[in-house]
Amino acid sequence: MKNSICIATYNGENYIEAQLRSILNQINTDDEVIIVDDCSIDNTVKVVCEIQDERIKLVTNQFNQGISKTFEKALGIANGDIVFLSDQDDVWFKNKVSVITELFKNDIDIIQHDVVIVDANMTPIYDSFFKLRNAGSGIIKNYISNTYLGCSMALRRKVISSCLPIIEHSGYHDRWIGITAELKGYKVLFTNEKLMYYIRHQGTGSNLKRRSLLKILFDRIEFLKAIFIFYLKKIWSGRIN
Repeated sequence: MKNSICIATYNGENYIEAQLRSILNQINTDDEVIIVDDCSIDNTVKVVCEIQDERIKLVTNQFNQGISKTFEKALGIANGDIVFLSDQDDVWFKNKVSVITELFKNDIDIIQHDVVIVDANMTPIYDSFFKLRNAGSGIIKNYISNTYLGCSMALRRKVISSCLPIIEHSGYHDRWIGITAELKGYKVLFTNEKLMYYIRHQGTGSNLKRRSLLKILFDRIEFLKAIFIFYLKKIWSGRIN
């Protein structure tokens, strides 16, 4: 079973090497790490190139496309049986890949695992994202309050065609992938296994904060519009199956 790890990078020179080391140390020689850099203006690309590992496939965007479209490009390149999503600035536990691949031996299409939330100094903030957000599967549940977390998500490659392209203004790519996959009928597992340090740097914890009611309502409307457009295009193109 071949694994593809997809990472979208942007100005991550201070973090990407530690994250890559935590991944490369536990994957096989025929696995791949696909990095799509979204026009970083720091040394992110240089740091990646200096690692000199043949399993790394680096692609650079010609112009800034944003995180969702950058992940979409990485997912489109992936050819592994199992595809992992990864942020540029977290640290995987040593057993993450082995635990997830073992779980995929069951009749599961998407796996979402728990994480330990820490600050930039690796000091724990919350011992469980799942407990903090009451995480779990469910279309309505995650439409109302998203608990899909892209950096701790893995999916079978067959799921990708059902969730791409990611419609502009659809919100977070992880919620998009999770909900569109559930709408298609794919089987989702939320496992309580904590397999990663989810690092929140100062100024980057917005997804853990409460938003205004107006912003939430606008977000829900835009997501519904995006879903409608997505499936309408699928029907027109004959690719709804």
